[in-house]
Amino acid sequence: MKFTNCVTLVGSKPKRYEGTKRYVSTGALAVDHIDEESVELVGYEDRPSRADLTAESGDVLFAKMADTKKTILLDKENAENIYSTGFFAVRAKPGMITAECLYYLLTSDVFLRQKNKHSSGATQRAITNKGLEAIDISIPNLDEQTRLVAKLDALSKVIKSREQQLAELDNLIKARFIELFGDMFLNSKAWKKQALDSLADVVSGITKGRKTKEPQLIEVPYMAVSNVKDGYIDWTTVKTIQATQQEIEQ
Repeated sequence: MKFTNCVTLVGSKPKRYEGTKRYVSTGALAVDHIDEESVELVGYEDRPSRADLTAESGDVLFAKMADTKKTILLDKENAENIYSTGFFAVRAKPGMITAECLYYLLTSDVFLRQKNKHSSGATQRAITNKGLEAIDISIPNLDEQTRLVAKLDALSKVIKSREQQLAELDNLIKARFIELFGDMFLNSKAWKKQALDSLADVVSGITKGRKTKEPQLIEVPYMAVSNVKDGYIDWTTVKTIQATQQEIEQ
């Protein structure tokens, strides 16, 4: 069935308010949760022009931009926020799909591939209302949805627990590094300084979009500086380029 047959497009402009409210831009949503450090407090009159979307608890927001996985199921607390118009707000149609199942659908590769396929635009490709109408989905009955959501919730908890463990191990490694070598910027242990090219061969990588006459080209991930965040790789925005086997080995 068509995706738009099982959801209602919702979202409205914020009503006038006194004081400030939390504004969540697309950049402030880190895949599936709000990055509190990126949240802005904005007044009604001086809020950014894109801070113009509100939704209700139970609605699901997802980023319009192509090649972007940013989705959140609103609860009572974060439904009080103002969100960027770079999000679509959708509501599950009762009797067809649950809000929780809709959330997982919007984070699935099946949906994201179709979102990318039907996105349009010159500088920043994004999905539009027309593009959403072209997306086909397949959903199980409500009982099966409940069972699947329970399994996915359990898996999500395991993944988040492992991510927390990795973050703590990363902090331990950093602390151990400083203990052994001191602060690298202050050189607190007064290590001898040398130019990098006196210790190793400095080579450059493959330039994005590089043309080649080699007949055999391979699709490889292209890692930009923006893909590395706080010690990990954000694979959701990684692009690919074509390169020869020789270039890859270099």
